[in-house]
Amino acid sequence: MRPSRADVRRFLIYRTPASDALRFIATICFLTAALCASCAAQPETVRSFPAVRVSPPPVIDGVLDDACWAQVPYQEGFTDEQTGQPMADDTRVWICYDSENIYVAFHAFDSEPHRIRAVETRREAGFVGEDRLRLRLDTFNSKTSDYENRFTINALGTQNTRLAGGRANRQEWEGVWKSAARIVDDGWTAEMAIPWDILIRPETGGNPVTMGLNFERYIARLDVECYWSNIGPRELPDLNGEWVGVVPPPAKPLRPLSVLAYTLGGWDDGGGTLRSGLDVRYQLSAFQAAVFSVNPDFSNVEGAVTSIDFSYSEKLPDERRAFFLEGSGYFTGALTGFNPFRSVRIPQFDVGARLFGRFRGGVDLGIMRAENIGDRRDTVARVEKQFSPFSSAVLQYVERDEGDRVNRVAVAAGSLRRGDWRMWGGVARSEDAGDDGDYSNIAIEWSSPRYTSSLALVCVSPQFRPRNGFINHRDQWGAQWETSYTLEPRTGLLRRYDLSVSAYSYSRYHGGFFREGWSAQGAVSFRAGHRVSASWTQGRFEERRDAFFSAGWSWPELDRYHALALSVAWGTRAGKDYRLVRPSVTWRFFDRLTVSASSEQVRVGTSARQDILSVSYQFAPDRYAGGRLVRSGGDTNWYLSLSRSGYGGLEYFLILGDPNSRSFTDRLLLKVVKAY
Repeated sequence: MRPSRADVRRFLIYRTPASDALRFIATICFLTAALCASCAAQPETVRSFPAVRVSPPPVIDGVLDDACWAQVPYQEGFTDEQTGQPMADDTRVWICYDSENIYVAFHAFDSEPHRIRAVETRREAGFVGEDRLRLRLDTFNSKTSDYENRFTINALGTQNTRLAGGRANRQEWEGVWKSAARIVDDGWTAEMAIPWDILIRPETGGNPVTMGLNFERYIARLDVECYWSNIGPRELPDLNGEWVGVVPPPAKPLRPLSVLAYTLGGWDDGGGTLRSGLDVRYQLSAFQAAVFSVNPDFSNVEGAVTSIDFSYSEKLPDERRAFFLEGSGYFTGALTGFNPFRSVRIPQFDVGARLFGRFRGGVDLGIMRAENIGDRRDTVARVEKQFSPFSSAVLQYVERDEGDRVNRVAVAAGSLRRGDWRMWGGVARSEDAGDDGDYSNIAIEWSSPRYTSSLALVCVSPQFRPRNGFINHRDQWGAQWETSYTLEPRTGLLRRYDLSVSAYSYSRYHGGFFREGWSAQGAVSFRAGHRVSASWTQGRFEERRDAFFSAGWSWPELDRYHALALSVAWGTRAGKDYRLVRPSVTWRFFDRLTVSASSEQVRVGTSARQDILSVSYQFAPDRYAGGRLVRSGGDTNWYLSLSRSGYGGLEYFLILGDPNSRSFTDRLLLKVVKAY
């Protein structure tokens, strides 16, 4: 039985706190759209760079004295992402190539070079609050973010890589590229050399093509993101620039086969243990790759600790296992409140394989199979067709076979964007032990550089069960609306404002009230580094009422190694007295020792507490010692580790304890990984 016309009429006409909030937000969105339509558009440019082939190549040392840079015309004229205005401290860029690599050089002018911030030395760690330079390269010129490769360095030359389609943080699989940077009297300079063979790219038959291109710079002391081709605050990829007349070399992977073999031994569960396994990656072509895993070891992968704060829906941790991270972009995709596949649902397995890549006609394909022999089999297949930079369609199938129970989910979805408007939606059907269920969703969003408003309609039957995915609630139909406003002034005391209002109203699938509510949030970031936020939430979930206030403070906001934070909340949740206190601190000592501590104390009728202490000491960019202690619900777990990893070659992990157990485990293991 589906919602009747009377149910729909009741939802649209009857006055409830949520429907009143929806009407109010619709009015605000309409007025906002009218106001923005009457305003001048922010200046946005799409620029082009001519392709130049060079010989000999530059030496990657951060010094721009190579002969090739004199042969290549440079460009400058970077503009502020938010305002579109030229930067006072400009950036000069060069790009060229040969049959082996793409070469890039930057000269980032800075009137206060002594304030250039560069701290991070670990590859792939990210550069929060640090000066950085980035190359964005879309080899297919797809004008979408999915096929954008991003190569980022800080002023120490430390690398961060994001390859199209998603790659695990394994240098043997990701590939090696070179970079160097140095601070000079008028700013800082940097060079990159990126091998063609680590890029998924089109086969051109020796003909010149146009690739998507952009250069990005973040100036830490100003907290300003600026671009060579300004893509605006929404970072619209169709506004990226172009690299014109490139003739990429024929695809010929230097090392199509990469094998990582591990051996693990030590003391575990009251006795000795010794086991081994393989991770294999095979580059089928410049467009496709396959990953195989035999008897993988996930026991030493530190899982994320989920919050103990109250929630009406399930909470899942983030994925950190290399097998599932490799090519992850070909397997993911979420609709409103529903994601067909979350890899954290799959536990340890015996044999696994993944095939992913781009095929002819702009078709992306991802296929995965993981099997725990005699127990469980998990299968995922996803195909996406990109019709244009603004439209695409997806088909996905997910199966979990546990012998006596088989769960299947099939999904069809699509998205379309025209100017400031975007629409997406989809339908899904599940089969679980002979019980069928349905999901449907359609949503529309309007956005400008400052405002975003969206409306989503969702209908989910009680029998819909995606056991290898995630859905926030079943047995519901209704709508949710959200509008937000963001402003980043370039002068004055305040650095950023964020305001948003949201409302929702859902009934049970067969009729009857389910949940409704609204919330308002605001946050202000100060130029001195403080961030203050506050929110009010009010609603009802079945017969349980919510009405609570939340507030938070952090400082300094843009320093990942020196940070203090405090979150508090109080009021009524699920009809019970609600209190939350969550302090945290992260501090680095001597540029090597980092200590993080957090505590979460929650009361919703009864009290619960979780404390986490993490310590790490970095001997070198690839060598570190660390540990974590977690106390939750009366259980205490801790572990200590010593490792060398992240830079290829021989890796080792020595670990005392189990990172993911609820209490301390008497275990001491040494794991050695060798690349072939």
